[in-house]
Amino acid sequence: MQQQSTKVVLNNTLYVNKPNNRVGINTGLPSCELDVVGTAKISGNLIASNRVTTDVVYDSQSRRRILFGYPGSGYGDAALYFDVPTSCYVVFQGDLGQGVVPWLFTIDPSGNCTTRGVLYQTSDIRFKENIIAIDSPIEKIMQMRGVYFNTFIEKDRRRIGVIAQEIEQVLPEVVFTDRTEDKHKSVAYGDIIAILIEGIKEQQSTIQSQAEEIASLKTSYNTLISTLTAFIPGFKI
Repeated sequence: MQQQSTKVVLNNTLYVNKPNNRVGINTGLPSCELDVVGTAKISGNLIASNRVTTDVVYDSQSRRRILFGYPGSGYGDAALYFDVPTSCYVVFQGDLGQGVVPWLFTIDPSGNCTTRGVLYQTSDIRFKENIIAIDSPIEKIMQMRGVYFNTFIEKDRRRIGVIAQEIEQVLPEVVFTDRTEDKHKSVAYGDIIAILIEGIKEQQSTIQSQAEEIASLKTSYNTLISTLTAFIPGFKI
């Protein structure tokens, strides 16, 4: 062990910086209270500010779980629950004051997400600019195609949706292309609702116009029949 006026060095690996009470592992200049250069392994609990803890537990079937939550809470309020056996199966738990809620949000190995509540998307006008009404919605909708399909991940489950490459030709605003080499495409299905709203409004306007035209034709027809009946004795249709 080497001791200097400003730091203590243990086995040239552990450094204790005395003036600012910082500890460094594999670094003589720790940038925070604990600075580790390399891989860190924690076998016990990790507690930060007495609020968050991690633990590895086993359920009644001896299946391994990794939990993140408040210490002493039984992982009931605001815990992140990672289920090792099911591979990348994530569950958020929470206590709403009425006992422990089994789960609030899950992501299964196929990427399917399930939530007990409502999924909101920020839509406040204060975050938007260049607002323009969607033009020719019916024309755009007629170019869209709804399909049945199976995915390579869930080959036995039939699903419905759209094809991103096709939608991109009509509504590029709802298609996202990732930054991977394969440039996979995703669709913001919720955003498609906007064009459906405008399409229904345009269609309803057409229906209303046609209804008014039909009513006018009926009035003209009835007037014509009344006139013919009055001038032509015995006239019938």
